[in-house]
This record gives sequence, C-alpha cells and structure tokens, in this order.
Amino acid sequence: MPENLNTVLGLDLGSFKIKAVICEIDAHNEIQLKGVGTSVSAGLKNGAIQDSQDLYRAIQHAICRAKQRTQLNPVQVFATIPVFGAQFLHNVGIVTSKSEDGRISEADRLECIRRSRHIVKSPHHTVAHSILLSSILDGQPRSNPVGALGRTLEVKQHVMLAYSKTLDSLSKILKRLGLYISGLVYDPLASAHLLLTDKEKEQSILLIDIGSRFTKVSLFKKNRLYYTATIPIGGDIFTQDLAKCLTLSTSDADYLKLTYAMIGDTIQQAQESLDITLKEEGRKQIKALLISQILEARLLELLKLIKRYIPLDKAPPHSIVLTGGSSNLKGLAGYIQSFFNCPVRQGPPEAIQSIIQDPLYISAVGLIAYALHTKAIQYHGKKSMGHRIKQWISTLF
Repeated sequence: MPENLNTVLGLDLGSFKIKAVICEIDAHNEIQLKGVGTSVSAGLKNGAIQDSQDLYRAIQHAICRAKQRTQLNPVQVFATIPVFGAQFLHNVGIVTSKSEDGRISEADRLECIRRSRHIVKSPHHTVAHSILLSSILDGQPRSNPVGALGRTLEVKQHVMLAYSKTLDSLSKILKRLGLYISGLVYDPLASAHLLLTDKEKEQSILLIDIGSRFTKVSLFKKNRLYYTATIPIGGDIFTQDLAKCLTLSTSDADYLKLTYAMIGDTIQQAQESLDITLKEEGRKQIKALLISQILEARLLELLKLIKRYIPLDKAPPHSIVLTGGSSNLKGLAGYIQSFFNCPVRQGPPEAIQSIIQDPLYISAVGLIAYALHTKAIQYHGKKSMGHRIKQWISTLF
C-alpha cells in the first residue's frame, strides 16, 4: 500500500474494544473517513497494559480490519491514553513582572504558564495535558494579559497526569507497528469535538461517557475542559449486579440488561412479570421492577460520585450529553435528566449522525478532529480545486 502523509490513523483504546479508523485529510483540512476496524481489547485490563504482546496483536488486528476497504497506508497515529493511574488537578502559576514599562510581556506569560505546569508529582507520572483555564492580572480576569499594565499575573491550568509506564509501553507497541506517534490524547478531549457543539461548550455542558468498565465525566465551559474524573463504574458492573442478584450467568445477565432492562417508570413495572428465555437458564420469570431496582441502585451510586468529583455547585451544567457503549439503557437519559434537573441528549448532534453512522467510532474520529483543531496535523500537498468531500466536520471548529 502506498504511504500518504495526508492519511492518519485514529486509535481508541477502550476497556472492551479497540477501535481503529483510517482518515484522509483533504485540501480543505477536512476529514474523509476511509476505513474502520475493531478488535477485543486483549492485553488491557482496567485501563492498564498487562500484556504488551497481546495488546500489540489486538491493535494490529483492528488496523488490518480498517485497511480491508482502503488502499491507504497511514504513517502517523493519534491514540487515546489508557486511564490507569491518570490524575486530574488544577494548578496556578504566578509571575511578578519586572518590565520597566510596567506591562506584562509575552515572556512573562510563557513563564507563568511554565510555572503552572510545574507541580509536585510522583516519579511514575508525567504531564499529558495542560489546559489554560484563566489569566488574572492584579486580581482582574484578562483573556490576553500581554501588553496590559500590571505586575502580578496568575494563570490557572487544568493538568492531566498520565502513568509514565503506560505511555512508554504504548509508544513501544505503536513503533513496532511502524507508526509515527503524532499524539496521545485523553479521549474526552477528542470525542467532545464531535459530540458537543461550540455553543454547548461555551454555555457549560457535562459529557458523561459510560464505557464497559469506566465512566468518564467531563465538564466543559467557555470552550475549555474545566473538570474531569474517571469513575470505575461501567456497563460491566451493571451486568455483574444483575448476575449476582438474580443468580444468572454473566452472558444471560448481559442479554437481560440489553434486551429487557428499563430504568425508571416503576409504577407501570410494579406488577409486570417478564417471561424470558435465556441461553443458559432456559425459561424464567423475572419481575421487571426488580431488574429496574437493581440497575437504579448502581446508577444512583454513579450519579452521586459524579456530584462528588465534579463541583457542579460552582459550575452547574446547562445540559448533559450521554455517550459510550453502555449509555443506551432504556430510560437512562430520563433518569439522569430528573436527577440533575437539566436537559439530556443521547449521542452526537444530528449533523454528526449523518456522517458517522456508528457511534462506536466517535472517539477514534474525534482524535483526528482534535489534531486538526490544535493544528497538530494539516494537509500536505497542492490544493485540488475540483475536490469535493464526502464527509465533513469542519463546521464544528
């Protein structure tokens, strides 16, 4: 396959599945989705790399499947960061300017940003992301303090710390696959470019990504990621609760959850009994209310933890967006809307649904969108005047 500098691989390392997308950047710096592939997340457990060889084969399999329908051969990759050991915090850098004219210089601003990234951390962690949240000059907010009269500049940043060993292991695996690593990204930063509109990110919006083993919660406002948390509760925990409480096998409990479970609406469910044929248990009658109560108990725990880790009292969300492979439970959106008392949308906006029909690949394609937005990649070569794109996402930027 010919190599193309405009071909980029997006790699979403989920706790259950690995998703690979091959995208081509056109002359307008817009994205064409060319191929997709998945594989089981072998070698990954609870967000940690436990077997590098198994993970190597799993990533290789997902990439091979993505290449089946395209002749493009990506040479650079953007991948999500496994969540094991990740930490999130706010940190402030302070600089007192010594300029003769009493104005803040660009050097002052850069030094203040550098100091805000300088935090006390364990030797096992490295700074993966630092997001500028605010600049304050002599006690007054300033969007751009350079050139303004003042002495004391404060910069607040949202810092993500990643587990160094995980990043090193992942980098070695990707290099073995012959890929140039253009970026390792915390996936809510990537998926937000497709799931959230600019207006939503400006107003304050809570993104809840419910995966198989983790729920990632991110609060965006003023077009920045202000707070984020990773909670070890996901779809697998809901399945385990059903299996234990109803004495079912894991596979039957998962089938029951996906096919019959309904969260909320308990008045209608009170007298309803489900006559279900399960793969291992055979025919069985189960109270619909009991299923709902089991799931709601765990969901309530999850929502209370979200309130504990994300300071919603300081920045109440204007709305909520649900995503992730375990966010499709019937009644889930309505229950969360009632709990937080704000509108809830499930999945991406309509404009994106028409482009990426399978939401499974939102984060993987979002990596490419994030790279374009941050100018980490751009089109290489001469512009083609007659070129028309088939899939676009530029209106999100």
